[in-house]
Amino acid sequence: MSRKPDKNVYEKEARKGLFFMVMASVFFSFMGAMVNYAQILEPEGSPLVSSFVRLIVNILVIAGVAWHSGELWKLPGDRRPSLWARGFFGALSLIFVMYGIHAIGVGETSFLHASNSIIIAALSPFVLRQANSRLAWVAIAGATIGLWFLAQPRFEDHNPAGRIVALLSGVWAAIAYLMIARAGRSNSSNTVIFYLCGVGMMLHMLIFMGNGAGVPVPGSATGIVWPRRPVTYGFLVGAGVMASVAQFFLTAAYQSAPAALNAAVSYLTPVLNLGWSVFVFGRHPDGLALAGAAMVLVCGVALPVIGVSARKKTKQAHAAKAQDSESLSL
Repeated sequence: MSRKPDKNVYEKEARKGLFFMVMASVFFSFMGAMVNYAQILEPEGSPLVSSFVRLIVNILVIAGVAWHSGELWKLPGDRRPSLWARGFFGALSLIFVMYGIHAIGVGETSFLHASNSIIIAALSPFVLRQANSRLAWVAIAGATIGLWFLAQPRFEDHNPAGRIVALLSGVWAAIAYLMIARAGRSNSSNTVIFYLCGVGMMLHMLIFMGNGAGVPVPGSATGIVWPRRPVTYGFLVGAGVMASVAQFFLTAAYQSAPAALNAAVSYLTPVLNLGWSVFVFGRHPDGLALAGAAMVLVCGVALPVIGVSARKKTKQAHAAKAQDSESLSL
């Protein structure tokens, strides 16, 4: 006799997943702010160095956690292709994000990177067999409009190459996030992050060796430039720690809640980056940007969480009504 999935368990997991995505957005915003500050300290530094340091810190953190729990040998997981694909496209996205931050700043980069939500919503019915609800589409549409308002004041430094790179980071991220969900719960968060770090470090080493052999580095006329000041490395290491925590939450989110709803909630990151721009980097947004931030918070964060809770209450009411009807019939 086949058992139907417990809908109450599903709703509980979905709410937990959305909470994880909120936390991931918070820590990713810390990461972006630290990378941006490191870039301000040493503008000539290579974006590849930023991403490489982050990956090193990432893999040290997950190895330490796995060793402490006695599960270091479980890091390779079941080695399914989706894990390797997640590592490859996740590493590409990371490299492109770092180039974007160096070229056009953390604010506009985060807006363009957030376009991955639309791609995830469009592909999840085909890749994950997850039908998108009307709520998910409304949340993504509203948050996208809000992000356009939010980013509009920043379209002033005219760097088309930087924008293309940041937009492509969103494409690679969408594929990587879909692969997280596809890898399923048979692989731990540590395993998923392990493939990101492993494949990413291999990509970086290939680029570094190519640069040493005289192959030009994309986006850099001077090749690989390493930071000279210890404080810059401090910010890059701090960014790696923040990214490590964010990756744990991100992976758990996509393993728990529907991909499209997670994608909508992830729009919180650009709003938080707006806060960093105001309170740390001295940028002052206009009313249109603030209106966009409000739309993102309402459509991208509050609406999915309220919707999941409302569905739970509706199902509980229907169940209670059915039970009362059954009692009366007896």
